[in-house]
Amino acid sequence: MRWLYYDPDDPTEAAAHEDTLRRIDRWWETFAGKRRDLDALFAGEARWDLPEWMHQTLHVVDKRLMWEFGRDARGQHQLVITPEGHHALRPMVRSLLDAAPELDGWTFHGHRQAEPWGEVVKAIEARVGGDVSQGRASARLGEDHRIDLAFHLPDCQGADDDRARHQAFVAAECLLGEETLDKWIGTIEVAPMDAADQPRGRRKHGATLPPGSLPGRVDALRNAVLDQLPAEPACVRGTAELQHALLELDPQPRETYPERFDLQTAVTSNLDMWRCAHSGRPFHSERFSRCGETFAYLKLSGRWDSPSQQFNARQRLHDLLDDGLMKRQVGCTIGGGTGLRYAYIDLALLDVRAAIGVIRRSLRTAGVGPRSWLLFFDGELADEWLGIHEDAPPPPCAL
Repeated sequence: MRWLYYDPDDPTEAAAHEDTLRRIDRWWETFAGKRRDLDALFAGEARWDLPEWMHQTLHVVDKRLMWEFGRDARGQHQLVITPEGHHALRPMVRSLLDAAPELDGWTFHGHRQAEPWGEVVKAIEARVGGDVSQGRASARLGEDHRIDLAFHLPDCQGADDDRARHQAFVAAECLLGEETLDKWIGTIEVAPMDAADQPRGRRKHGATLPPGSLPGRVDALRNAVLDQLPAEPACVRGTAELQHALLELDPQPRETYPERFDLQTAVTSNLDMWRCAHSGRPFHSERFSRCGETFAYLKLSGRWDSPSQQFNARQRLHDLLDDGLMKRQVGCTIGGGTGLRYAYIDLALLDVRAAIGVIRRSLRTAGVGPRSWLLFFDGELADEWLGIHEDAPPPPCAL
């Protein structure tokens, strides 16, 4: 279900959105009314079934939501409500948290928060088992502007040790916080403790550190990635200065083409971003722009007798879009592609909502076909789309 860009004029979609907002309001009303019972439960002064109560209340909003109670560094109660791997729910979760009441002694979060190593050791012992207090860790830059981790753990039997891999995942999530884990962390490997001092292990993973030092190392690597990115957004730098790479693909004919499955040739001025967006691995715009740009694409239908005719038509659309978007400095085109059925234009948008009106006006004037949409590369925006025409159907989706 679209959340950010739903159609308020569509009765079904608008009703579903409003119904979810009402369920969110009811959840917070119920939660606020349960405060004293929650305080008594956490103080050991009462006993009742918290998981069942959360199932009956929070899961009415969406059954895919996960939750976790705890205390923050100031000793306040904290409640984390997270969709975990259901990244497309993130926009709705942000709205849910925006609606949270201000309650003394409580904080609310959409991601599990980072914890000190001592607390992480306890969490691993409770959730997985084993003492990892003497473990070591390392971090290095990996693919897709992500950071790869390695944990050398006391009882690890090798790289395929499932228990050690579980320990390492919990360690990474608890040390770094769920948001950093989701957006920046790539592979998480494990190795026995004695491999930490071997030359081959040092070459592969870098110098090992006490795990408590890992957040600082990850921050340094993240800053190194961002420092290599342009200091200005593409719409300010200007498309004339962008360097483009040409790519050829081999799509297979099929009845319907979700996402960009029919792409034959593509051109991009941001090859690292393009590769990640087409890799099937998690994509987050903030790894490829330090200016707050959101990477999106247009999927356009039209009447073309040949690929060359489609290419020429797309070039005219590039010019038309850049004229409107760059004049307002809200975005610009950064590439595109020719497909078996659709044409594609890639965008770096500095202000998505301001750009939407420009994009729609430009493309309607150019006469693009009724099956034309604005879509997004980010996993958190996977369910979001906007039709160029008001009566556009939903875009084709993968089964």
